[in-house]
Amino acid sequence: MKKSCLLAIATLAAALIGAPASAEVGQSESVDTHCIATVTADGGASPLTCYDDFRALVRELTGREPRSDLTSRNPTDRDLNPHLYEEGGAGAAGATQAAATVIGISYEDTGFGGSSWVHSVGSGGCTSTTGYSISSLSGTSWDNRISSALTYANCQAQYWEYANFGGALKLCGCSSMQAMNDKTSSIRWRLP
Repeated sequence: MKKSCLLAIATLAAALIGAPASAEVGQSESVDTHCIATVTADGGASPLTCYDDFRALVRELTGREPRSDLTSRNPTDRDLNPHLYEEGGAGAAGATQAAATVIGISYEDTGFGGSSWVHSVGSGGCTSTTGYSISSLSGTSWDNRISSALTYANCQAQYWEYANFGGALKLCGCSSMQAMNDKTSSIRWRLP
């Protein structure tokens, strides 16, 4: 009863203002989400923690208020990894304790648009002896969904067509995956 009454009110209101009525009460438009997960040492990732607002994700990640013009399309390494830029770097006195380091962001749409997945590690970035990977995106909402990416903390990202780093490969900190659009099933980050 409540649902049909609400639908009738929504239809009447839509008619009065000239907007189309929603077919389902409570139905909403698609909202971009911005998620973060820690890449684990064994080639996996922690469960995603998601936010409706990218600035809220950065605030939680860094413990600092992000710059006012920050969006998911324009984050710099300094925005996401301020602890790496403090005097003496990540291990300096006064540096954020146990600060996560962002090594990349994968995006749902080309041009760094749509929903985003921020990839972080415990500390540091890519070095000649340290790299990171997610051997399979299967079972996540990001398998065969990535269309663009940014990289940080001295890392170059390798986006692979199949799990366990098989098939086609796209080296990317790029605004378009081109032929690999919506085809990534594993990711590796290494020093370029």
